[in-house]
Amino acid sequence: MAYDICYKINEPAFSYKVCNSNLNCVALNSKGNRLLVGDEEGKVHLIKLSESFYSQYDIENKKEFISKFLERENARERALDVKKKPIKEDHHKLNKQEQLIKEKIIKIEQEYYPYLTKVFGAAFNYE
Repeated sequence: MAYDICYKINEPAFSYKVCNSNLNCVALNSKGNRLLVGDEEGKVHLIKLSESFYSQYDIENKKEFISKFLERENARERALDVKKKPIKEDHHKLNKQEQLIKEKIIKIEQEYYPYLTKVFGAAFNYE
């Protein structure tokens, strides 16, 4: 699969099945126009790439687009981190409050169990 983040971000621009076995090595030649792919059977496949994969056409606009894209994604990640922090703190506070409530319930039960046993007698079952 090949991704072109200038065209599609979440989906591959295209996919190409090289062989039926698993691939374990990928390399470009020095010109960048051929892709060498090795598979687990020891075979090496040579794939000639389309010029759109390696051409320098409009490279400055692409660099600027990618730079801005990465800046936006970085800012988005930082914003998400900032949003997560209060949620974690709130969750921690809620856990503390829940624990305090449970402790109060246990204390109340321990204090009033003898009284309820006196009032209701043996018919009162604490468990």
